[in-house]
Amino acid sequence: MGQWSRRGVVTALAAGVLLGPVAAPASAIPPAPASVQSSAAAPTGVMAGKAKQVIRFRGGGVRVTGTATVGQVLTSRVVPSFSSNKKPAGVKYVYRWYRSGKVRPVHTTVTTKKTARYRVVAADAGKTMRVSVTVRATGKGKARFVPRTVRSGRTARVVPARTAAMGTPTRLPATNLPLTNHPVTNHPGSKNPVTHHPVTPPPSPPTSAVPTPAPVLPPPSAPAPTETAPAPTPAPSSPPTPPAYTPPVPAPRIGQATSHPSGAAVPEQGLLVYHTYENYDSAGSTGVLWLYDFATRAPAVPVSQPWTSVSAPMNAIFSADGQWLVFMGVANEEWNIFLWEVGSDSEPVNLTNNYWPGNWLTNEDPKFSADMSKVWWKRGGDIAVAPLIFDDEVPRLDLEAMSMLTQDGQVKETGENEDWMPMPVEDDSALYFIQGTGPHADIVRAELAWDESGRASIVGEIQPVAAEQGIQEYYPILDYGATASQEDDTVWYARWKADDDRGDALYRLRNGVHERSPLALDWADTADPWPVPNSQMVLYCATTGPGWAYELRSGNTETGESVVLDLQDGTTNSHLGPAYWAP
Repeated sequence: MGQWSRRGVVTALAAGVLLGPVAAPASAIPPAPASVQSSAAAPTGVMAGKAKQVIRFRGGGVRVTGTATVGQVLTSRVVPSFSSNKKPAGVKYVYRWYRSGKVRPVHTTVTTKKTARYRVVAADAGKTMRVSVTVRATGKGKARFVPRTVRSGRTARVVPARTAAMGTPTRLPATNLPLTNHPVTNHPGSKNPVTHHPVTPPPSPPTSAVPTPAPVLPPPSAPAPTETAPAPTPAPSSPPTPPAYTPPVPAPRIGQATSHPSGAAVPEQGLLVYHTYENYDSAGSTGVLWLYDFATRAPAVPVSQPWTSVSAPMNAIFSADGQWLVFMGVANEEWNIFLWEVGSDSEPVNLTNNYWPGNWLTNEDPKFSADMSKVWWKRGGDIAVAPLIFDDEVPRLDLEAMSMLTQDGQVKETGENEDWMPMPVEDDSALYFIQGTGPHADIVRAELAWDESGRASIVGEIQPVAAEQGIQEYYPILDYGATASQEDDTVWYARWKADDDRGDALYRLRNGVHERSPLALDWADTADPWPVPNSQMVLYCATTGPGWAYELRSGNTETGESVVLDLQDGTTNSHLGPAYWAP
């Protein structure tokens, strides 16, 4: 997973810290240096013109009202405040609803109204909800307008509809999980520490057993069933003891001194990089990038902890020789692309060096070319590629030779034309990426042509690869090992389970056929796939951890057997974005 850049999605690390087009209140944004203010061109989305008055959206209250229950409607209302009494022309409001644990919005509404509604669905159960509101203007008028985004607080956790009404058992809401004063907390979205279940492997269930959902609390009006006389009622001053958290399926684990079960796929060597955070909103303060060595099974190393020049590191990818990592992170209050030499004591190199408010084009979702000659990434709402230069003392991207492969992602307020998550084929002759967001997000493929100067362009029509209507398909990862032995590419990706169930499931496209992976689960999300080359293994994340946090798994792509990787990193925060390098 996912994730889950992620990428044209309005998100925030923490109060006063910007991610992409998200902005803190105007008073919290430090002014750019005078040299930057005088020389920087007006960013896209700002109404340009000589001697025009600048109108800024200073924010205003955003309230969410309604009942956080499946089937009910939540209503958001924004009370805008501008820096001038003159209202900008053509104001529109973009409402994006987020479920805790999800990087991308689950619903987007573009309207001229100051209110928007969202009907709570079954996939929201046990999660908290929030809404962000981006205020935009069309560009007509005598004043130029600087768009801004404000966010609401989180709702209470969504409770399922009554069991009788739903017809099927529902998961125990996360609010009923036992709480503790553990120093680190878990994702997704929870602000409360959650007890981590033991690492000791529980007994394996019979192979024929069907996964049993977590216990369901009876409706408030129905007394809990008992086989014996009811227990004495506790004193009014003593709160009832919440039921203990039990993983829905006992998960075998691997560790430094633990063997893995027969049939479960675990790499015997190679390196794993991944990131953790409590939740996406707090990634700036809780985000950590880790390295794990499968050969030694030693505890994972938090390589990003000494860094001072970047926060929220995530979605890292190894170079083909395993010597470098490219990843996205925040510097100068903006998403940028970074390069770090594996094992070095140096700070990562900022390859894009964007800053806010001078340039609001976010840089996210980086990938290396297979030959390490280029870096592909999402710039703003479009796909970019540039040569990676190692001749200098410090590696750099040749941004003057950058190719913008798409140029339509920033003009659609609905996000339908946003392009993100590029994935090149092994010889750079074609590119997979995602067009659109939410239910409009589809995986597509574009053929590329390269001119003598080394610039790329798309030739022919962009072809849909995974484009089921009303379903978000995202996170395309090519299995280079499988591609070498097959005529067609093998593409792993994640997608919604259904248009009315926006939980994520792992899929694979091979030999022209889309297959739901046997590793996908009906009762949990599976995302962020990374295939291990020349094997039947794939690394991925799943919400099978304590409190439904994401944890990393290694699975057999044919049998569906999997194990939870006990990376010994000492955190119950969510584990996401695995990438693997084979020696």
